[in-house]
Amino acid sequence: PMDLDTWLEEQGRQSVQIWCEDPVTKKEGLGFSFTSYTIVYQRSPEDQMHRVQRRYKDFDTLHAALQMLYNPMGFVLPALPGKKVAFNKDPTFLTQRMRGLTQYCEQLMRSPILRNCNFVKAFLNEEVHLVAKDSLVRSAAAFTMNE
Repeated sequence: PMDLDTWLEEQGRQSVQIWCEDPVTKKEGLGFSFTSYTIVYQRSPEDQMHRVQRRYKDFDTLHAALQMLYNPMGFVLPALPGKKVAFNKDPTFLTQRMRGLTQYCEQLMRSPILRNCNFVKAFLNEEVHLVAKDSLVRSAAAFTMNE
């Protein structure tokens, strides 16, 4: 078995390319709308590019799950861009939010611990549909059982 220092050193050499792009606003029932972002990532130079659609609510769900898991241990998480209710469909706002979400994702990937967290793996899995906080928890649990 590998000791923690060796594992962290090995993980630190890995570089994940990740960014958000293409904000698309979609209509939901009763006149509500939401904006989804495409997260593009590549785990290694040899790996293919992966794409997954996520909306701000999904990022918020991930962040809440990470807080529940890591805050009691004193682990400092990256800051998630704030939620804005009014005028959140403005193109300038959407571009700024997309940049903030990209920074958030980049910071998650810089940490070997967060990058390998089952919540993050579930969040980046295109087959996982995040409709509620408990779905992320169930998906993360499935990753744990399948490893």
